[in-house]
Amino acid sequence: MSRGRSKKSSLPSNGLPPASGLDQVSSHGQQLTITLEQARAADYNLSLSQFVTVTDRAQHRPLDAILADIAGVRVARERADAELARVVEALKR
Repeated sequence: MSRGRSKKSSLPSNGLPPASGLDQVSSHGQQLTITLEQARAADYNLSLSQFVTVTDRAQHRPLDAILADIAGVRVARERADAELARVVEALKR
């Protein structure tokens, strides 16, 4: 649509047809609803990458911290196994 003189193909001053407050952005089967303000902020570039972060968000922990967690879990498991063995022995009596 253009902002020309033809009423049939013109947009109101806010840039959207009267019944619409949101716009749909889609790419490769992915769809996102954005506001007019978001479209304006992106200079009306409706590429999905304008509105969705596509970076790797994995957080890596130091190996020492991971090994310490594993050791802690191992100790807790051994305690639980010992307690379970005591309970099973008590039930056998």
